[in-house]
Amino acid sequence: VKKGKLPIEELRRRFPQIVGFHFVSSYSGEGISELQDNIIKSALAQTYMGEKIPEAWLTLERQIDKLRENKALLKFHEVEDVGNTVGILDNVELVQAVQFLHDLGSVQFFNTPFLKSHVVIVSQWIVDVMACIVTVHEGPIKEGKFYYTDMPTVWAKYPEELHPWLLRLTEEFDLTFPLSNEEANIVPCLLPNAEPQYDFTPVNKDNNERETKMIYNFDYLPAGLFNRVQVRLHQFSDSSVMWKAGFMLKKNNHRALLRQTSNTQ
Repeated sequence: VKKGKLPIEELRRRFPQIVGFHFVSSYSGEGISELQDNIIKSALAQTYMGEKIPEAWLTLERQIDKLRENKALLKFHEVEDVGNTVGILDNVELVQAVQFLHDLGSVQFFNTPFLKSHVVIVSQWIVDVMACIVTVHEGPIKEGKFYYTDMPTVWAKYPEELHPWLLRLTEEFDLTFPLSNEEANIVPCLLPNAEPQYDFTPVNKDNNERETKMIYNFDYLPAGLFNRVQVRLHQFSDSSVMWKAGFMLKKNNHRALLRQTSNTQ
């Protein structure tokens, strides 16, 4: 982006958290050192800088780092074994240490009743798991419906006993959600593009029913964001009326039809 084309003042006004602007060249190296200095300066100014971290937690990170050459995923009891070798004997402290490493981005740990059984120590591994579902290659997932019987095909290179954990991981990342009446998950980003036929009964004003229409306009609507909304609201949705860019919601006596009509609306 040329300097003259970047609306610096407008961006500063809209996003006051911006620390600064740096124009750099990956070809000549121009501006790189100034950018590095500013990043360090901004990091040191954070309120959490100077906090003391238990040495055992940092040693745990170094020991886990050594395992990355041969493993991408650890069972939690394996992490416990590593923790014991570095002096973390209390399970509560171990969870705190692993959560701390998760916050740093060193590992991926999901402290839920089901997912806490494993710790991901190579982040690319998660990307590869998700890519088995959202792929350009032909697969068993048709019209956005991921049947559990297809898990051995989709995740053929992963141990079968791990498949339920992988499925729950896709739910954690808002990629899929489970159906209550079928042994399957819906993958919203793989749903058909065509809007299906459905019955949306007109409002009966004589029965004190009211209808409201709201349009949300964005400067830009990132790809996949609407599909994440579909996942987050799936408990209110009628899965029979759902396509890639829209779905129907029902709660109590209320109905709603949500549609994405463009990249900004």
